[in-house]
Amino acid sequence: MPGFSDVEVIALSLAAECLSIDSENYLFSKLNSENRKEFENIISRRQYNDRKKLLFEKIERVRKSMAVRLNSSVDVFAIDSMPLEICKLSRMQRNKMGKESEYHSPDKGYCAS
Repeated sequence: MPGFSDVEVIALSLAAECLSIDSENYLFSKLNSENRKEFENIISRRQYNDRKKLLFEKIERVRKSMAVRLNSSVDVFAIDSMPLEICKLSRMQRNKMGKESEYHSPDKGYCAS
């Protein structure tokens, strides 16, 4: 019987994803230094990686189920915070996107990027 169950591997994987931790090195350095008492039976990073690969389909199923539940009542999503040029300022008057309401209309201006 493994000391660190599959459910714990799935939970740790999803928690790391929610915290935007994409480095297993960083994740395990944080677990080993700050939260060692909470994870008494923590497995090695190699074992975690191997078991996470084996559990990929289950992790995906749980992640998609959580996303559906969290997003079911939301009809507007923030995709990215990076400024994106929709059209040139010279064509701004002809652009029809976001004209139905001031709230949904894109901001106009110059972006150096």
